[in-house]
Amino acid sequence: MNRIRHSFVGKLMLLLGIIVTAVIIMIIVSFQHSQRVIQATNLLRNTGIRINQYSHQAYTSFLTMDDQSNMWVGLNGFGNQTLRQATFNQIKVAEASLNQSLQNLAPLMASATDQSLLRRAMRDATGYEGYFSQVEKLNVTDHKAAQQIMYITNSAVSNALTTDLINLEDIGKVIVEQNAKSTLMDAKSQEQIVLFGGVIIVLFALSIMFFVYILLKPLTLIVKRVHQIADGDFSVEALRVKNKDEIGVLAESYNEMVNRLRGILMSVSDSAQHVVAASQELMANASQTSVATERIAENIQEVASGAELQSSSTNAAVTTISEIGASAQEISKRTKSVAATSVDATALSNQGLIAIQQVYDAMVGIQSQVRILASNVSALENHSQHIGEIVNVISEISGQTNLLALNAAIEAARAGEYGRGFAVVAEEVRKLAEESAASSKQIADRIHSIQTEMSATVDLTSSVQQKVENGMNDVQTAGSAFTNIQRGIQEVSQQIAEVSSVVERMSEGTVDANQSMQNVSNLTSGAFTSTRNVSEAAQEQLASMEDIAASATELSSMAEALQEKLSHFKV
Repeated sequence: MNRIRHSFVGKLMLLLGIIVTAVIIMIIVSFQHSQRVIQATNLLRNTGIRINQYSHQAYTSFLTMDDQSNMWVGLNGFGNQTLRQATFNQIKVAEASLNQSLQNLAPLMASATDQSLLRRAMRDATGYEGYFSQVEKLNVTDHKAAQQIMYITNSAVSNALTTDLINLEDIGKVIVEQNAKSTLMDAKSQEQIVLFGGVIIVLFALSIMFFVYILLKPLTLIVKRVHQIADGDFSVEALRVKNKDEIGVLAESYNEMVNRLRGILMSVSDSAQHVVAASQELMANASQTSVATERIAENIQEVASGAELQSSSTNAAVTTISEIGASAQEISKRTKSVAATSVDATALSNQGLIAIQQVYDAMVGIQSQVRILASNVSALENHSQHIGEIVNVISEISGQTNLLALNAAIEAARAGEYGRGFAVVAEEVRKLAEESAASSKQIADRIHSIQTEMSATVDLTSSVQQKVENGMNDVQTAGSAFTNIQRGIQEVSQQIAEVSSVVERMSEGTVDANQSMQNVSNLTSGAFTSTRNVSEAAQEQLASMEDIAASATELSSMAEALQEKLSHFKV
């Protein structure tokens, strides 16, 4: 038997190892990109949005403070002290909100330029608040001076502070745009990686299916031939399998087993034909001897004249019986050879069963690896769903930004002429929020496509698992067929043993017959002197011939039965 050059299990394990490695690499790369998307999202949430929020709050607080300050100075001549006090309270609240917002922006400014802009805004805010302190002191004692400071003197500081706050909002806008672009690029890269990994997995899965089909195709042919052998058809051609793995060894063992079984059946068939011919010849000789003995008994008075003829007949009978004995011994030798060959066939069938078991164990290992692959693909599908949840969070943030822009537009409308510039900024923020929402929707669509492809990959992996289970069923069928062959070989061995026993009994009978014929020959020689002894010898000879005829009839029947059983096999 040839040595296994390329293990069937080794090939499948190599392919599965490549697939598992590819899946692990894809998972690692996808995880890294996911972390980048998460970090970009957190940066967008923790830095850009917070800068936008605080700068916008500072800007609206300044507008409120400036508008209410103008109103507070203008209400001095109307005498409505309650309205003036409420307006003054709003100014103080707006002033506190402006200072708090600027302080909140301080830790968020990363670059030196941004920090310089924030410090300038704080100085301008301090300057504006200093002018308001002067107005607060002069509004009662010198109302015209308060109006001069409020409406004219502090205009430069007010315009500078307005510009500073707008620039701070621009910083948040730039950070948001940069983070959004980075997040979009990472998402696209993630999509390409997942798509490429899915294609690789599909290609390797198809390769495994094709490879398993090619490797198991000879096994199907072996199962078909085994069924033919089980039906008694030994005329099948030898299997021609090019595999150098376990299946190739199984095919070689099968061919060797069929050849040996075919030889056993042909040998048994030839032996049965010899037994039938010898038994028929024995029956004919025994009949002739019996007739001669009866004539001797009836014509005892003529023994003397026919003694010479009787002597010749007995000598011929001795020769015939000797030939029968030799034939019986030859048959006995051949039946022993057939029995030894049947033992070899039993050993070969056991080897076939062992090979089938090895193939089955290999298929069990393949099934385990395919299940692990299915589990890894399901985990990857869960990661893609998590990415979809992150994209939903980005979409929600875009919606909130849009609402903030809408509120800003409302506040600008309330501010009137002084809120025009702020309205333009609010409109730009709203557009930015819409663009972010559209980008989030595109990302969500791409993530949905990835999830669909991952579901297809899960289905394909389930299909591969089903193919492996079908292969295991085929291997079990082949094992059952080999078991039936082994059972048939045992039955043939038992029948051969019975034939051998009958042949041995026939050989013993021929020995007795030969001895009897020798006695007849001796008696015939003394027939001239003792007719009575000849008569007794004739009676004894007749009884012996009847026993021989009965044994020959039994042997012929058994040989015909053996031939009938052998006729069910085609060789």
